[in-house]
Amino acid sequence: MRENLVRESVGYPIEHAGPEVGRMRERAIARELLERWQTGRDLEALDQLLELEILALKQRVRREAGGLTCAADSASDVAQEVAFRFLRGGTARRFENPAALRAYLWTAALNLLFARKKLERPSLPGTEAERLLQEAHAPAAFDGTARLHAEERSVALRFAVELIGPRDREILELVYFQGFSLEQAAQRLGIRRDNAKVRLSRARNSLTRKLCRWRDLVEP
Repeated sequence: MRENLVRESVGYPIEHAGPEVGRMRERAIARELLERWQTGRDLEALDQLLELEILALKQRVRREAGGLTCAADSASDVAQEVAFRFLRGGTARRFENPAALRAYLWTAALNLLFARKKLERPSLPGTEAERLLQEAHAPAAFDGTARLHAEERSVALRFAVELIGPRDREILELVYFQGFSLEQAAQRLGIRRDNAKVRLSRARNSLTRKLCRWRDLVEP
């Protein structure tokens, strides 16, 4: 997936370049994406940047922190949880360059692994997550990942919700995470029920597209 992103971004087949040239191109792309995110709050740039960073973090966790993981702690799960926490609380930070961001995420991953080693994190309720995945027809986004635990699917879902637009996220949170009916959500949003229904359908479609793009990242 990372190779595809680099190829699409630079319009040049990465396999025709040597490894060092490929890494240089990837670093240049990461700098551009970070700049777009930090100066313009471009969610697509953040999405693509985190695709690169999660893949790198997964590889580093497997390579350098395997002793801290267990069967329930796949490198994918750790990388996704770190990225989710970053989306929740770290996006206000400014990073001088992608290396600073990568160091921040790596430190967060180590802290998470050490914390899990001391105290196992309780599993999150997955009923509403599974309902949303079903109603968004999102299982197709997880082709080849039937072996994922419910918690891993829940983390992937929470992560995708953070990366869709604020209007879509708002109605999904009202209906699925806060338990409002469609009528109640419409009242809270100050819109008609029919408009809320259309917005909810659009939000679910947006979520499904996001999950499809992140399919490779949720595979252990």
